[in-house]
This record gives sequence, structure tokens and C-alpha cells, in this order.
Amino acid sequence: MINRIMERSKTSGRADDNITVLRKRFAAYEKETMPIVNDFKAKGLLRRVVADRDIDVVYQEVMTHIAPVA
Repeated sequence: MINRIMERSKTSGRADDNITVLRKRFAAYEKETMPIVNDFKAKGLLRRVVADRDIDVVYQEVMTHIAPVA
């Protein structure tokens, strides 16, 4: 992910695409998001979707996970 964002930084013009900000983002993710992910996992509610595929394939997979809830 770091490589992808650092490559993006060459053309994005975003001031926050730098290694210092990335480290802060990852630390915030670990602190604030992972407890929620772990809680969902413990309750059997976590669903994983491989998102680096065709958008229609990803959409269909997401729908199979949320359709039973909706």
C-alpha cells in the first residue's frame, strides 16, 4: 500500500501523500479501526471481500454478504 500511495504522490498533487503522513494514517487505522474489525470477527459478523478485481465482480460479492441482512 505504501508503494502504491508513494507512486500516486508523483502525480496526485496531494500534500498528504508522504511517508510521514502515511505512518500516522496506518497508526490511526490500527488504533481506531482494528478494534472494530476484531469485534465483528469475534461476533462472526466480519465479511472479507477481495477488492482488487473487476468492479462488477466485487459488487456482486458484496451484495451476497449484505443481501441476507437487507
